Amino acid sequence: MLDDFLKEEITRVIAEKYGSTAAGVGFAIEPPPANQPGHFGTNAALTISKILKQNPFVIGEEMAFCLRSKEYAQAVDVIKPGYVNITLKNRVFKKELALLLETDNYFRNNSGAGINVNLEFVSANPVGPLNIVSGRAAAYGDTLANLMKYSGYNVTKETYVNDFGRQMHLFALSLMARYLQSKGMDIPMPEDGYQGEYVRDIAAAFDAYKGPDYFKKMGTVKDPATHNEYKEFRAFGLDYVLKMQKKTLERFGVKFDGWFSETSLHTGGDVEEAFEEIRSRGLFYEKEDAVWFRTTDFGDDKDRVVKKTDGDYTYFASDIAYINNKLKRGADLIINILGPDHHGYVKRLESIIQGLKGRGYNEHHLKVIILQQVNLLESGEKMKMSKREGKFVTLDELMDNAGRDASRWFFVMRNYNSHLDFDLTLAKEQSDKNPVFYVQYAYARICSVFEKAKESVKSENEYGADGVCFDKLEQEETDLVRAILHMPYAIRDAADKFAPSVLTQAVFDLCGVFHHFYAKHRVVQEDRNAMLKRLFILSALKKTLKECFDIIGINAPEKM
Repeated sequence: MLDDFLKEEITRVIAEKYGSTAAGVGFAIEPPPANQPGHFGTNAALTISKILKQNPFVIGEEMAFCLRSKEYAQAVDVIKPGYVNITLKNRVFKKELALLLETDNYFRNNSGAGINVNLEFVSANPVGPLNIVSGRAAAYGDTLANLMKYSGYNVTKETYVNDFGRQMHLFALSLMARYLQSKGMDIPMPEDGYQGEYVRDIAAAFDAYKGPDYFKKMGTVKDPATHNEYKEFRAFGLDYVLKMQKKTLERFGVKFDGWFSETSLHTGGDVEEAFEEIRSRGLFYEKEDAVWFRTTDFGDDKDRVVKKTDGDYTYFASDIAYINNKLKRGADLIINILGPDHHGYVKRLESIIQGLKGRGYNEHHLKVIILQQVNLLESGEKMKMSKREGKFVTLDELMDNAGRDASRWFFVMRNYNSHLDFDLTLAKEQSDKNPVFYVQYAYARICSVFEKAKESVKSENEYGADGVCFDKLEQEETDLVRAILHMPYAIRDAADKFAPSVLTQAVFDLCGVFHHFYAKHRVVQEDRNAMLKRLFILSALKKTLKECFDIIGINAPEKM
């Protein structure tokens, strides 16, 4: 990675001139502003000036003097108040592009090597089709997992099946009511039940599965919740919905390593085991015939009930057991991606980790990411979503309208802490206004260039590193090469910040640089040296875009 190479070189210069203390101070390597010279700039002189208590511009001049003697430096400029900008020799770019093309793992790094990550996302209640809120979580979580894998983390992608509590109970009663209504019985829907048309569809599937004799055997139904067949409706509904959700996610390009059942925590003894761990640290107490967790010891606004007066466990009890289970399975870092209505859960989850690990806890054991609200816009109007009322847009419907690629891109193009207005009209537009069309068209355009080049170039070897001349680069060529070589840094930065939007923005910017280059320069032309050089650059760009598209989970079309 060129950024890392320059960072090591500058660190070496600082250590030799100012000592190891100054060399240990962090600094940035990034492209300088457009109105400044240089390919890469650093604020190193500014950061170490605070330690050395010297003028940063003077330090910058001293650093520049040392860097100018390096064989890779064409020029080094110092910009007030102390920025150091380095212009690299063209052969450095050529060598780096050749490495990119020859190396399978060029875009990967080892910043997370050896760290086991349990990444939980979606975790939708198994009571109906996935909506666009779950869609954003699916796209974000899957892309983040890919980014972290590129940084060397061992990532387990997991979703939590909430099949134990009240919502599952209401769904089972709703399904049972719809089935009985279809048989002509005057059975009301449960209060707060699920009204969506899909419940009727599942009831019809249940009827087809059981056959006509099943209803005859049911007998009188006074209270569906206590009826003998209630468990059968519940089990069928759960299985049906999970299969439906899995099919949707596979269509969306998301495949989990595990679907973890909440019920299994209660039947497998996990709850009791986790409780004993926390109880041993004196963090439980009894009040009003209930068991409470002293979460206020860890910054929560109030203590939380884990076992109610009737002896039933709360959702929070399941959370404790689930996190303990993740730790037992070897997770070094637990990442929970939650919806916008879960801000109050952050301190609770932090309390669980601290309660379980005691003095062995540190802040790097848990990362809670709150995805902000997503709104679907159509003709400028926000569409309301509610599973119970049956008024919601499913993820399948979104893919039917906008396609998988646009859906995944739009869901990750904004940072997780920003609200997202999903413009359905824009997502379907086949023009440069649509960002996913814009980047995919860049890839298709590159493919068309190589198709046309077949008339002039017999073999790819002709525009390999050994066959091209990099003595002179046009400004647009230099800008394109620099943007290509910045991408490994963008991938690592996106993983470090848990922000796929860093990558989508970098890809969008890279394609912008390419489109600008393409508008000013012909690739296939009579000047053979220029043609081969540009084909060499575009071959690196093609590989870069394909790698990034794979991370984001979108296709790389050769024609559009």
